[in-house]
Amino acid sequence: MNLRKTKNIELNLPKNVEAGSELWIHLAPIGKWPQWDDEGNKVIQDVSVKTIENMMAAFDNPVLVDCDHTSEEGGSTKAMAWITQLAHEEGVGLRGKMEFTEDGAKLVSNGEYRYVSPVWIIDNDGCPTRLVSVALTNRPNLPVRAIGNSQKTVVNNNNAKEENKIMLTKLIELLGLAPEATEEDVIAGVTELQTRIADFEAKEAEAEAEAFAAENEDMVEDREELKNAFRANPTLARAILANCKKAVVNAAPAKPVITEPAKPVCNAAAAKKPVMSIKNSLAGKGAHAIVAEMEKNPAAFNH
Repeated sequence: MNLRKTKNIELNLPKNVEAGSELWIHLAPIGKWPQWDDEGNKVIQDVSVKTIENMMAAFDNPVLVDCDHTSEEGGSTKAMAWITQLAHEEGVGLRGKMEFTEDGAKLVSNGEYRYVSPVWIIDNDGCPTRLVSVALTNRPNLPVRAIGNSQKTVVNNNNAKEENKIMLTKLIELLGLAPEATEEDVIAGVTELQTRIADFEAKEAEAEAEAFAAENEDMVEDREELKNAFRANPTLARAILANCKKAVVNAAPAKPVITEPAKPVCNAAAAKKPVMSIKNSLAGKGAHAIVAEMEKNPAAFNH
């Protein structure tokens, strides 16, 4: 187990790097660094003195140095160098002692590659725990991580980072945000836009259901049930109503029932024909006429 802590590590590149040459390189600074994994999730890598010490303690075998992370991407595993030791440099961060192969020495000495990019495993808190590999690169960036307890690693990809920046800028423009808007501002803007779209679609669907129910309310007993059916499946609701309408159209029209108008009823008492008294009718007549009438109708004179 190689442990080293120092204040100053010689970083000057020798004039001629040859096979077997050893050079201390800067792997990572202290700090919290954002990156995206291979599933598009943003992660925060916490590089601290403690995590560096943990990686130093876990370091037991030389770590491969390739070109542009080819070994992590399923390509060549040919070694350009090997990291044989880790160290913490105060105020700087993680250092690695690189021992060059012949091919790697040529690439560095003739200036084809100038920087390095590490790959490591991190824990659930974002703290690096073990160095996996290092790559020679001309697009240096902070490393990315394996998520959780899995052993897969995510290779630093500067092109992907540039694409993310371009996409973020475009989203800021489309959302009408200020140019200095952050990623959190964009997320909030997209969330608000999604909410507004959902509200609009809900209102539009409700208006369609209301119009459909109003158009066909004479076909059903429960208008709200018709609206619910339309909300659940507009196509099915229209098909059912279309069949109902066809049956009604083809049915024979019902014959109208004609009823006689009611006659008015008068509640006044029926008029009676007045009866003239026999006595009154004989008034002024002579005795002979009265006698003759009495003989003809004796009952009339009994009152």
